[in-house]
Amino acid sequence: MQYTNAHSPSFDATGGIQLFVTFEGLGEVPFGASPNDAEAHGREIYARALAGEYGEVAPYVAPPEIPPSRQELVNNIIVTTISGKLFDGNEVAQQRISRAIQALQIANQTSTKWKLADNTISDVTLVELQEALVLAGTEMTRIWIS
Repeated sequence: MQYTNAHSPSFDATGGIQLFVTFEGLGEVPFGASPNDAEAHGREIYARALAGEYGEVAPYVAPPEIPPSRQELVNNIIVTTISGKLFDGNEVAQQRISRAIQALQIANQTSTKWKLADNTISDVTLVELQEALVLAGTEMTRIWIS
């Protein structure tokens, strides 16, 4: 493929070079050049860019890290009760905890088996479930209003 101009080279995350190339019939387009390109013009553009023919090759700059969304933060809530037990605190877990609290109260029971956030099975008390629910709800509110 014939090209007439190239400029603004910079390394990419893979060691290739990104630059703008003017191709006959296409005009100026962004182009990724690689020493292993299947096309001869890609290998040639890479070699010429690396040699500095199109200006100094700028270093790779990683894109800014995108902070997690509030929903992602809520989905990953884990709370620790006073007894040191780790409970999942996401919205689904809060619903499960609420149902367990209601069932224990209806059955007049004070404890049940529960799979904790670290996947261990533990005996948990009604009070621990209530505490976990309050902690999870408080954390979810903190996330959503921040």
